[in-house]
Amino acid sequence: MRNIFFVGDSITLGKADSWYGGWPARVCRELGDVNACYNLGKLGDACIHLQNRWKGEVTERIQPEADHVLVFSFGVAGTLQGVPMDNQLLAARRIIEEAKQLNFPVAWVGPTCVADEAATEKLIVLSEHFAELAEILHVPYIPMAPILKDNPDYQSSLKVSDGIHPQDKGYDIIARRIVETGILK
Repeated sequence: MRNIFFVGDSITLGKADSWYGGWPARVCRELGDVNACYNLGKLGDACIHLQNRWKGEVTERIQPEADHVLVFSFGVAGTLQGVPMDNQLLAARRIIEEAKQLNFPVAWVGPTCVADEAATEKLIVLSEHFAELAEILHVPYIPMAPILKDNPDYQSSLKVSDGIHPQDKGYDIIARRIVETGILK
């Protein structure tokens, strides 16, 4: 059994999800071999802020006898808040490099798309840069925005919500994609 830490913004948190667990809870249910599913998502938390909080929140929950996995997902809040891409990339590098120093498996889930097309295009470009960085840092990365942009079910889930956070069906789609990649097996 293992403990999985999901660290990110309000998409990770699961805002607008009637189950109040977002995609992390669905991933843990699907995997089945999870002792604890820690959702450390935070509303409006851009990675430039997340870099200052994540390690303390994770390390206080580490159990020496357990296996741990760290899953990061961010980019939507920062992009919508107008954080420059270079700043997001620098913060992302710091977060992932620091996470790897804990010697636990690390995975990275890319930012999702939003209903606004211009913002989605920025998120797709950011996701491409994140994928390049993940390759350099030898961390598995799952792009989301480019895939979800063309998924009609995900798009309708955004439209009945606030245009940023999907409702239940959207979180189902994100979780299914993560599980199907096998990066958390």
